[in-house]
Amino acid sequence: EEIIPNEEIGLPKNKYIKIGIFMNVFNVHVNRSPMSGTITKKNYIPGLFFNASLDKASKENERLSLVMNVNNKIKIAFVQIAGLLARRIVNEAQEGNKLVSGQIFGIIRFGSKVDVYIPVGSKINVLKGQTSIAGETILAEINSKKKINQISSFELNQSISRPKRSVLDNTKIKNKTKFKIYSWKNNLRSILKNKIYKK
Repeated sequence: EEIIPNEEIGLPKNKYIKIGIFMNVFNVHVNRSPMSGTITKKNYIPGLFFNASLDKASKENERLSLVMNVNNKIKIAFVQIAGLLARRIVNEAQEGNKLVSGQIFGIIRFGSKVDVYIPVGSKINVLKGQTSIAGETILAEINSKKKINQISSFELNQSISRPKRSVLDNTKIKNKTKFKIYSWKNNLRSILKNKIYKK
């Protein structure tokens, strides 16, 4: 479903696709940037602490939103939503900061959810109930006429550092660049379940 994001998030008043990812208490709650770009708005919204898996958590729970400008053209947003238990959001990103895809910028403690808002027309690559893995699961692809350079970063699994790998793939197709948006959660083990909700 295409929705108009809440005004508090700071996106233009257009319809966006929202992808929500729920993390239970057994998941690792480290948050990573889904794309590379510049943070243009940061907004903390106090709220309640319903179970983060509920739809109303996106509107009523304590949350912190970031708007990112990608390549000076595309705007996306991602929202950290606190859940029922420890109820604490940590966010180190500031307005004006440049993040690269896969970069850690915060954590939610614990039993929480993240919502990602992307432009209508994006190709969605995930299904409801699918398990996502940080830095590996491609949530969606956005087409743009402008090309940006490929960006690599380290993907960490617990204390073991993997070799440097590509986190953002940009494929030139007929004068368009395909941006791939990656899941931004750090995974403890591949068997951990991080439920995806698409609206």
